[in-house]
Amino acid sequence: LAPSLGRSPTKIYHVGIMPCFDKKLEASRDDLATLSDDGQASSSSSSTFHEIDTVLASNEILEVLQQTNTDFMSLEESPITPEQCPYVNYDPKTDMLFGTRTGIKGYWTQAIKTIASRVLEVKDPVVINTPGRNTDMLEFAIKNTNPASQVPLPEIRFAFAYGFRNIQNVVRKLKTPSATNLIHFVEIMACPQACINGGGQIRPPKGMPGEKWLESVRASFESRVSRLPEQNDAVIALMQTSQWKHEYSFTQFHARETPNNPLALKW
Repeated sequence: LAPSLGRSPTKIYHVGIMPCFDKKLEASRDDLATLSDDGQASSSSSSTFHEIDTVLASNEILEVLQQTNTDFMSLEESPITPEQCPYVNYDPKTDMLFGTRTGIKGYWTQAIKTIASRVLEVKDPVVINTPGRNTDMLEFAIKNTNPASQVPLPEIRFAFAYGFRNIQNVVRKLKTPSATNLIHFVEIMACPQACINGGGQIRPPKGMPGEKWLESVRASFESRVSRLPEQNDAVIALMQTSQWKHEYSFTQFHARETPNNPLALKW
């Protein structure tokens, strides 16, 4: 985005809005700090900048609107410039703002499609489900049905686990090496029912059961028009850069030491 605007990344203020409080902590980690153009390597140097400057939870946005007596639906729409279109997933030709059609399971469903088509060269993969103890835990596999595939694996295994108890069960299983415990891709989230039930999510209206509220949120996601990432011009351009496989696609996290005095933490 910075090159298209002709300015330094340090001069762009990036705000993330999502139904999650943990993202505030994640955004403050040094792992998500990037070097600026001057190339200084010290993580404590002023030459680094955090990729996300501020994180606001969904319910915090609602609180701001309520405190300022702002009617969100009456706000004037801001025009989207051609340079901004790819980054907000907007197609000016159809006047369509794309989103994701699922509030959960977004990454592994995309992973299935990508691996099936690009790695196994299978258009209609056979998916084998192994239900867990609850709806927030599922293991499944793509069966390699393509005889011409160069991948020696008979199947590629996936899993998702939402909620700390399910995460513990998956980690415990992965610590016990065996052919049946092998999982190639795992998606984990701390919140049961994933992000649509996040700690920063807008609370249900008074008198509405929580489960019914989640169903309406899920239905709202499912009604959105979506497109695959590889159909987004910004993603296509990014995949053609030399940094795609390293700087832009991967990150690393290190273990955080437990402080002796948790009350002394600086948030």
